[in-house]
Amino acid sequence: MALHRGGGRFEQAQLVCRGFGYHDDAGAWRVDRHLRILADVTGDGRVDIVGFGGPEVYVARNLFRRFRTR
Repeated sequence: MALHRGGGRFEQAQLVCRGFGYHDDAGAWRVDRHLRILADVTGDGRVDIVGFGGPEVYVARNLFRRFRTR
């Protein structure tokens, strides 16, 4: 995830939720196969990470300074 700095600029991308990463030990998620979007699914005003992986939908809840997948 890369935070938006305004004016079309973004900060350096960083892994914020290990379960949605590229490498095998971080979930092996691929851009071309696994859609990941940001949406407030809990209604708390913070965006959560929603991932569509195969037949499953995964949600990483935004806990302000970190994300929780379970």
